[in-house]
Amino acid sequence: MSNLEISNSQPKSPITGLTRDEQLITEANQGVFIQDATHEELGACLIYCFSLTGLTIPNYPNEAGKTVLIDFIIGNYPSFRLNEVRTAFQMNAAGRFGEVIDHYQTFSGAYFGKVMTAFRKKSQDLKLYQEQAKEWNKKSEPLHIISDEESVNESYQNYLKVGNWQFIYPLNYDCLKRNGYGVSIEEGTRQRALFNSAAKEKTMFPESKERQFKQWLTAAIFNDFRNQGKKEIKL
Repeated sequence: MSNLEISNSQPKSPITGLTRDEQLITEANQGVFIQDATHEELGACLIYCFSLTGLTIPNYPNEAGKTVLIDFIIGNYPSFRLNEVRTAFQMNAAGRFGEVIDHYQTFSGAYFGKVMTAFRKKSQDLKLYQEQAKEWNKKSEPLHIISDEESVNESYQNYLKVGNWQFIYPLNYDCLKRNGYGVSIEEGTRQRALFNSAAKEKTMFPESKERQFKQWLTAAIFNDFRNQGKKEIKL
């Protein structure tokens, strides 16, 4: 089965209308390009990839090896963004390119290139699929536009079943706030402290941390609704 067929078969988010692969690649298309990044930023990105892929600390490249690796990346992948690098290694670890590409405890330029080549192909396949879908939609019935209430209640029902804030759509907080259910400044400050305490052991980048804080806030609101015995939310 091709990546294009896989993309077509994946479930789509009712909020964004995107498959998980499309969402990951779309969200990664922002931030600093490799050619504009400092060596410190590239180094931090690589440390993230080392940790994510299970490279043991004794096998981390030494300073000279890291410098060679960074020069290789800048020379061969300047138009990729740092977020795309992180996402590429996330997708590989999750098996989204098919069989996981293994480094066998050697994080070399060749290994980095294999992962980025798989990411590039996946991106190109998704772009082709989106173009084909756009043409098809021109000939199809208009898509149903999901309302704030529908999107919030879908997340709320999942929260009632699972109780996990990480499965909530980040946009739900904006929907709730638009409809008068946003938290107060005082409560937002309190929840921020709780969130920071819970997240301090995790590696988070600023853009993903803010999305996750919105999920956290929404869960706090959902928890109040659950305690009130609400089966659904009216907006």
